[in-house]
Amino acid sequence: MFDPKLKLTRDLFDKLTAAAAQLGAPLEEFCAKVLEREADKVLGSSGKKEVSEADVAKITSKLKGLGYLE
Repeated sequence: MFDPKLKLTRDLFDKLTAAAAQLGAPLEEFCAKVLEREADKVLGSSGKKEVSEADVAKITSKLKGLGYLE
């Protein structure tokens, strides 16, 4: 089985190489960490959690109690 590969522009490759070298990290490890972090950001922000009517009522009550709503 083959490992996945990505095609990068030479400029991006050079930029990643320089960043990894500045941190003293291996290039593959640095790239994997950066890509994982960015993928988590995208996936974490794309899924909206459903809010029930009961949750809305609780939040509204708390905000009224704090004086933010009348």
